[in-house]
Amino acid sequence: MKPESEKIDMAAIAKMLDVLAFFRGEFARECASHVDPVLGRSTLSIGTIRGGSKTNIIPESCEASIDWRIVPSQYHPTIIEDLTAGLRKICPDIEVDAIPAPPLYTDPTHPMLQKLATCGAKPIGAPWFCDACYFAAQGMPSIALGPGSIDQAHTADEWLAIADLERGVDFFRAFLGTLASG
Repeated sequence: MKPESEKIDMAAIAKMLDVLAFFRGEFARECASHVDPVLGRSTLSIGTIRGGSKTNIIPESCEASIDWRIVPSQYHPTIIEDLTAGLRKICPDIEVDAIPAPPLYTDPTHPMLQKLATCGAKPIGAPWFCDACYFAAQGMPSIALGPGSIDQAHTADEWLAIADLERGVDFFRAFLGTLASG
C-alpha cells in the first residue's frame, strides 16, 4: 500500500475531461460572444487527445491540443496567462504550452485595401493561420490573398485550377496597375 501522499487522486484522462468540458462549455460560449464584422467569431476546436498506455494502467498523463482562433476584441498580451490561471482552477497541475497568434486584421479602409477592392477583392474572415498576423500585430498592414480556393491549399494533393491562375494573373496585373498610376 502506498502512503497517502503518493496516491493518484484522479487519473490524468479524467482530469483532462474536466478541462475539455470547460472548453466545450463556458469557454466556447465566451468565445462565441466575440464577433468581428470582417473576421467573424472566435473559433475553438479540440484537435487531439493522447493519454494512457493500457486499459488496466492508471494513466499518468494526458495531453490535448486546442485550436483557438481569436478575433481582435478577444486578443490581449496576457491572454495565455489568463487562460492558464483559469484552467488551474479546474486542474491545478495542468501544464499549458501555447504561443498565441494574434488575429490577422488590417482595417478595411486602409488605402492599400481600397486599391485591392477596386480590383474586386473583398475583405473576409478566414478560419486558418497565416504568418502575416505577426506583421499586422506590429502595425504593418497585412493580408492573405491569392487565387483559387483555400479548400485545395495546404493539402496532400494541393492544386490550383488553370482558370483560377489566369484570373489571379489578371487580378494582380490590375492591382499593380493601380500602384503604377498612383
